[in-house]
Amino acid sequence: MARTKNRAETSRKQYQILPSVKFYRLGCYVRLSEGSEQTGSNSLQNQKSLLGEYINSHPDLELYAFYEDDGFTGTDFNRTAFERMMNDVRDGIIDGIIVKDLSRFGREHLVVGDYIEKVFPFLGVRFISVMDHYDSLRSDCSREKLILSLKSLMHELYSKDLSKRASSSIKLKLERGECFGKANVIYGLTVKDGEKLPSLDYRAAIIVRKIAGWFLGGASIQVIIIKLHNRKILPPTQYRKTGKICGDKDTPADFWARRTIKSILENIEYTGVRVTHKTEESLYHNLPKYTIPKEERIKLEGISPVILRKDIFDRIQIELERRKEKFTNVKDDSVELWESYSENIFSGIFVCGDCGASMGRKSKRIRVEGKEYKKKVFYCRSHMNTTKNCDKKSITERELCEILVKVFQTQLLQVRELEIRLTAICNGSVERKITVMKKERRSIEQSYSQIETSQFQNYMKYQEQALTQEQFISNREEYERGKELLRHQKSQIEKRENSLKRIEKRLLHLVKALFIFENDLFQSHEEEYKRLTKDMIQVFTEKILLYQDRRVKIVLRFEDEIKGLFSQLEEQEERRVIL
Repeated sequence: MARTKNRAETSRKQYQILPSVKFYRLGCYVRLSEGSEQTGSNSLQNQKSLLGEYINSHPDLELYAFYEDDGFTGTDFNRTAFERMMNDVRDGIIDGIIVKDLSRFGREHLVVGDYIEKVFPFLGVRFISVMDHYDSLRSDCSREKLILSLKSLMHELYSKDLSKRASSSIKLKLERGECFGKANVIYGLTVKDGEKLPSLDYRAAIIVRKIAGWFLGGASIQVIIIKLHNRKILPPTQYRKTGKICGDKDTPADFWARRTIKSILENIEYTGVRVTHKTEESLYHNLPKYTIPKEERIKLEGISPVILRKDIFDRIQIELERRKEKFTNVKDDSVELWESYSENIFSGIFVCGDCGASMGRKSKRIRVEGKEYKKKVFYCRSHMNTTKNCDKKSITERELCEILVKVFQTQLLQVRELEIRLTAICNGSVERKITVMKKERRSIEQSYSQIETSQFQNYMKYQEQALTQEQFISNREEYERGKELLRHQKSQIEKRENSLKRIEKRLLHLVKALFIFENDLFQSHEEEYKRLTKDMIQVFTEKILLYQDRRVKIVLRFEDEIKGLFSQLEEQEERRVIL
């Protein structure tokens, strides 16, 4: 007996001296600046090699993934890979970040400081900057923090100095009318390789002149779109990609957009006036990109080729204004609305189910009891613009509103049913049911402890030869079966407890999101079609689709979540978890 006890104590001592080591799963962040052609120490591959070597030399570090931002400035933190890495941090997938040096992480001094001194410590994230010899886990990193902060400020000032010099250079080129690539040149002009000023693109210029001629001849923009499509003329975006003026089997012509035709008719650059400095951004002034007012843009005459004579362009502007006034008069805001909203509450969410185009909203004149009204009707915008790209379909605003009210009411009733069923399962509140489950778990744990005590006594009796080997083995197997059964019971209780907590949390989220509209949908004295608001539609729906057979499909934002909750409650009901 003494030897057995000594062996047990020796074994315990051996286990106690083993140190506890925390392993960190790192995200390796690498970045290369916009427009950079570096191939040296700052190239992505060299950054990755350096970080890989550092991790391999530290046994407590584990590489999870590389997060690469190629062509992103360090002064802006809206970067694709950076945001993905931060999402992984918040989800607990990684608990450490490593960079080559602080400039790769970012060059905005205040934001970088917030991440290192506030965000990462709060999230429990270990941050390592290899070339700066900085590791947030080290207790002596306070001095390095100061140096790191100063270096971050230097990186920010360096970026702003570069921005200032680049901005001055760009402005001089704009004042000379120089082009920055073909993308900045209007349809009908081109920039040849090695040249800085635009030249005439004869094939595209002919199309521009045809559009102007059709318009002055009385053709509407919709008719011009049909003419171009019938002649298989490629829109500007397709033309730039393919270099083809007309479509073929390999490149079928897309429909021209109304805004493209309108921009050609309104653009003064077709008269030979070169307009530059349309947008501006300034890092050293901390100004984001913004649009310059038309009257403040740089206008240079005699630099670009003329596609439309000035007198023709002026006639086009007069005709555009005449048609605009005619449309305004037809619109006539003095005419009252009939069963419609004054604003489009379905903007951005109502699309054609056949072609995917957004649904346009137009006024339709009707007479009710001898008085004229405007009724809002939705049409497929693709059919409105081209007549051939999609089948004709329409629905009045009132019809659509009445459908949505019924659907929203049904969803609220479903959420209410979920609440009732959850209360029935718990025989009261979820909190009370979880308290009962915790008592059950403690009871199981006590039974488990009793079996372990009996096991030990069984072993002692065997050592004292009070039991035969067969009796000892039989008793041991019986105890193990009992323990396995208790482990299974405890696991099932924990699963039910966690499931109820998740259900309650998700249900509470649904109630908060949806039931603020309960009074509007059920208790309002308004007619059903008047009960909707734009906020209500945005909360309930992701998308609304209208098909050729006038079938309306409503993609509800919480539909899958509600189905999942019904499924989970059915499982709970099958287990008969009743107090």
